[in-house]
Amino acid sequence: MPRLNRHVATLVAGVSVLGIAGAFTIIDAGPGGARYGAETQPDYRLTSVNIDDSQLTLAWNGEADKYRVRIGTSLKKPLLDTTTSDPTATLNTLGTRVSRSATLRYRIENISASDSETVLDGVITLPPDTVAKPTLKRVESNGLVLAWDPVARVTNYDVSFSTGKDTEPFAIHRIDAPESRFVTDALKPGTTGYVRVRAVREGVLGEFSEPVKYDTPAEFSEFAVGAWNVCSEACSGYGSRSRAQAAKVQESNMDIMTLQEAGGQRVGRTTNAAFSGGERGFVRAYGGAETRYIFFREELFKQEDGGRFSVGHDRTVTWARLLDRKTETTFVVASVHLSPGKNSKRDAIRGSQASRLVSAINSIGRDGEPVILAGDFNTGRHRGGDRVFGHLTRGGFKDSVEIADQTDGASQNSFNRGSANSRNSGDHVDHIFVNDGVVVPLWRMYNHLRGGKVLTDHNMIAAKVRISGNASRIDNPSKSVVLPLNSTQVTAVAPEPTKPESTP
Repeated sequence: MPRLNRHVATLVAGVSVLGIAGAFTIIDAGPGGARYGAETQPDYRLTSVNIDDSQLTLAWNGEADKYRVRIGTSLKKPLLDTTTSDPTATLNTLGTRVSRSATLRYRIENISASDSETVLDGVITLPPDTVAKPTLKRVESNGLVLAWDPVARVTNYDVSFSTGKDTEPFAIHRIDAPESRFVTDALKPGTTGYVRVRAVREGVLGEFSEPVKYDTPAEFSEFAVGAWNVCSEACSGYGSRSRAQAAKVQESNMDIMTLQEAGGQRVGRTTNAAFSGGERGFVRAYGGAETRYIFFREELFKQEDGGRFSVGHDRTVTWARLLDRKTETTFVVASVHLSPGKNSKRDAIRGSQASRLVSAINSIGRDGEPVILAGDFNTGRHRGGDRVFGHLTRGGFKDSVEIADQTDGASQNSFNRGSANSRNSGDHVDHIFVNDGVVVPLWRMYNHLRGGKVLTDHNMIAAKVRISGNASRIDNPSKSVVLPLNSTQVTAVAPEPTKPESTP
């Protein structure tokens, strides 16, 4: 028999149904106690039923000098048959057979006189076994599906929700047995909590199970994506510049950072060392191409896939599929650097590269999956010979600066020519393109200085993007009764969703 924790049942006001000669009293011990019925004689009453591990102890009030006590599933073959002068008796072994029976009979007789007289006779309903740790079968933004192994001979189950392992519940739902599954659609998106289950036998409460933690996905997630050409090899002094660049990225509250001209095998090690870690906890995405890197915050995202592909003319694109931990939704981000040059031949090369980029990335992206293309495209709408925007537009992409709810610094040129003084004609060669699965609340361009020193020949740009979570929802909740919480309990409130923290 599983371990029974201590239960104490104390006599409370009962209901007399037999009249003067005797009374049958139904006693409910409340939470954690046995329930018992007793046929009593005047001046005799059962005062408590204690269950401690595998022992059961009865105590009563009475006037006899000596008692005979029998306890068992059957009084013809009792588990305990003893005499005592004290108004108490203990059954030392509650075995598996007793547990399966769910009830015990007891009879207490006054044997002080020559003729024995039954003074107390009744039934004890034992607390049910403790439910094994339940299993989460499904969790969505609005609820969950929970299942557990059934407990024998129970009438109900209570399902308790709390904000912590050791906090009081904010809700307890009671369902009818034999159902050992619970479905709720009443949880809030983006919350963390704990759920427990206990068995109930004719109003007698078992112990709660071990808690199971749940995290409901958020309905949407917002995070900052940046793009920066750091000019690791064509510009001098990268060893010191890389550290200052990385510090600027950290200060700008980036969550995902795409880098261009980040260096080959040798210089790339400098880039990786400078931009990894920090307060934002950046890690570099695996599978990418040298010179084009993607860094992301491991606290917020998990990489599921990644790699690189060629767009021709010695240019490759790095991509990564990331799982957003808040919404449990995947999206694709890519670091792009198309060929430079301002003549018609270079325009044609970039047009070809853009065509191959759109074809490849759309074959990688799953149906409806958000996609973000960030980097140095070496062109913009301002250039008459541009052939990139047409391919991207037909491929379902929009420039984030053009669809952002709010912009900051959009009048600056993103290519600063390595000068401390930025030009302000709105000439952007650096872009963050998004597909229809992405909303852009904010677009921002940063200056390229730190401590008065020029960090690179491009300005860093960033977009605060929003992606929606999985549209799947829990429905058809279980029929249940919400129990009133004990007034002595400190009742917690239901968990609230966390607020987005990243503002680029």
